[in-house]
Amino acid sequence: MLVAANLILSFCIYSFLGWLCETVYCSLPKGELVNRGFLSGPFCPVYGFGALLVVYLLRPFARLPVLLFLAAVVLTSALEYATGYLLERLFHTKWWDYSKRALNLHGRVCLRNSLLFGLMASFVVLLLDPAVQRLLLRLPEILSLLLAAAMVCYFAADTVGTVRGILSLQEHLEKLEALREEIREKTRRYHEEFEQNILERREELAESRQERREQMQARIDALTRQLSGMRLSSRHIHRRLLRAFPGMRSQRHQGGLEQMREALEELRRQRRENQK
Repeated sequence: MLVAANLILSFCIYSFLGWLCETVYCSLPKGELVNRGFLSGPFCPVYGFGALLVVYLLRPFARLPVLLFLAAVVLTSALEYATGYLLERLFHTKWWDYSKRALNLHGRVCLRNSLLFGLMASFVVLLLDPAVQRLLLRLPEILSLLLAAAMVCYFAADTVGTVRGILSLQEHLEKLEALREEIREKTRRYHEEFEQNILERREELAESRQERREQMQARIDALTRQLSGMRLSSRHIHRRLLRAFPGMRSQRHQGGLEQMREALEELRRQRRENQK
């Protein structure tokens, strides 16, 4: 039981440290805090899994630093690629995209990140993990078990909440896309109908045509207002995910995603202006 508890706590520590590195790395260029993580809390599970894989698979190479680094580059790149692929297939969304970076593979991994992960993994194996294990061994057994149980419950709740939020985001984008399509269709029919009427009985149909035009325009205006409202009605978790993954691309509803992104950017501009 204690071994399993320490494994869970190690996972939590590395997940937090990974989140911290990602947040600092992404927040500094923007000058504002960016909660860079898949989950709502301050944890990036992929770093937790990655660190544990690196520690248990690459520990035999600890006395060969160059070989350790190369193996770490391969292992962490494979993990990042597999994670990106699975997330795309599960949620039909590309969460990050390195397509514009040199030497990338399908936009899921790139050489620069792979080298950085190789350095981080080497640091974990050689220096960080021994210190983490010494720290955990100092904890009373009952405390380790309680902390591990609490963190399992926390991660389960956060994961369920995040997945539900992502599914609701997909539903929100689908509704946005349907509204955009209806507006396009109504506008197209509006122009086609009145262009056709111009060629027919102008005087006889003038009054009915004007009434029909006003009805059609009123419907288009109502749809446009509804679309604007939906762009701004996204839940907190939707806004957090868009900020955390600025390169996110939807494989099905990219148009709606771009509209949400534009609306959130407009809100941020308005807040900055109000603060001046």
